[in-house]
Amino acid sequence: AVNYYRELYGYPRSVGHYMMRLLPEDKQAVESEPDETRRLTMIQRRETRRTFEEIFKKIKSYTHRLMEMVKTADTAKVRSLPANSQKSLNDALVSSQILIQECAETLQDIQFWKHRYP
Repeated sequence: AVNYYRELYGYPRSVGHYMMRLLPEDKQAVESEPDETRRLTMIQRRETRRTFEEIFKKIKSYTHRLMEMVKTADTAKVRSLPANSQKSLNDALVSSQILIQECAETLQDIQFWKHRYP
């Protein structure tokens, strides 16, 4: 993936090459642009936005699953753990909640970016 973006931004191929990777609705939007430079800029934006959106959705989903696992821990077993382990579980819950909130805010920012720069 890193090499793809290095190529896309550093030494891009023809627009047609990147059009094959786009979703149908993205292809239509890119084809509506009048020149190759604007098409390439639109492809860069859409590809970058798509990648970040996928990454943050996955992080949010995995963190939510982790938080649910920690919440379902047997209370009796948790109480039998040393104090520092109990503290670690509580910290994991708080950190998970913060991370989920941050991911949700970032996804909102991506949606704003999507509407501002189609």
